[in-house]
Amino acid sequence: MRRAAVVTLVVLAAVSAHAQSPRRALAAGTGEYLLADYRAAWPLLSLGLDPKTGSIDQSWQQGVERLADVLLVLRQDSLAAAWLRWAMRLAPDFYVDADVMPPAVVRAAAAARSFVEATPRDRFVAQVDFTWPAGFSAGAPGTIRLEPASVPITARIGADQFVRAGESRQLPPGSYDIVVSAPGYLPTRMTVEALPAVTTRVRVSLLPETAAVLSVAARPWGTLFVDQERIGFTDIAGHRIAPGRHVVRLQRDQRRFRDTVLVVADREQVRLRWVDRHDATGDAQVDSALEMLDAGDVERAAELLGRLLAARAEAGGAARAAALAHLAGAIWSLGARDSATHLLRAACSVPARAPGNDRHTDPRARGYAA
Repeated sequence: MRRAAVVTLVVLAAVSAHAQSPRRALAAGTGEYLLADYRAAWPLLSLGLDPKTGSIDQSWQQGVERLADVLLVLRQDSLAAAWLRWAMRLAPDFYVDADVMPPAVVRAAAAARSFVEATPRDRFVAQVDFTWPAGFSAGAPGTIRLEPASVPITARIGADQFVRAGESRQLPPGSYDIVVSAPGYLPTRMTVEALPAVTTRVRVSLLPETAAVLSVAARPWGTLFVDQERIGFTDIAGHRIAPGRHVVRLQRDQRRFRDTVLVVADREQVRLRWVDRHDATGDAQVDSALEMLDAGDVERAAELLGRLLAARAEAGGAARAAALAHLAGAIWSLGARDSATHLLRAACSVPARAPGNDRHTDPRARGYAA
């Protein structure tokens, strides 16, 4: 009886949300949240998070935080995780305010971020958008739809769900691995969140099996565009492009950019470098690896830096910090964001001097460095 009463309350709240515009629903949900009427706040906050109805601003982020708090209070932990993962995938700069939200929400957000960073998707091959419902109710499934493409594509969702282009699947809310493939094309993999009552629409543009591989090194760094499509911040490693003619741009600000035209052959390995200055540490082996990075040979450079750091596990000083920082950048460009974050933290904790080399340093300086 108690569970039936809870479901009835949520459904009634969802019915009242039908008449709300999303932004008004977000404000109304915030009011219910502040009154601790969590069952009334749940569908209103959910309705207010439609990304198509306004900018992803502070009020939207607060709505995500409050919805996660509501769901955790109502013992809907897995649903809170799905919403947090969805929000962080949609807005990579979104972080829960640890000074405002309860520790349970902060912990759930940290777990969601780790999950998202471990399951990146190629947003230049696959695009995801969402169709919001008129209202939310308890127990509603999510829908994942594979949009039609120019080639006959199929997708595997999770372990055992298969869809063709133009088909949909209703699934329990949560995160799902999707592999989209077609004969003669490279498959693309992604992870998406199915949200209750929301239709998640997946569009893909698969690359042919003969795709070339582009790597770009730039010092100082910049933003890379291929055929006017933003690829990301340099360095870029292993970015696949279709054979043919492409215009590649490195842009450092609104007025400073460099263009080059590439004619790419099937399966060609293309390395571009825009290096105005070389980083150097004075350590010959580390500097040799940095030269590989400057040449766009990211995989070999990362392997060499990893070997050097492993062989000098006890070393400190500027050369080790630089090696860790550059290895983090290389690993990040290869898609291993969790490992890159760990390396950056390690770089920040490297002593300013190698062990045993500070006996002549002023003790006050040692204390300051500590």
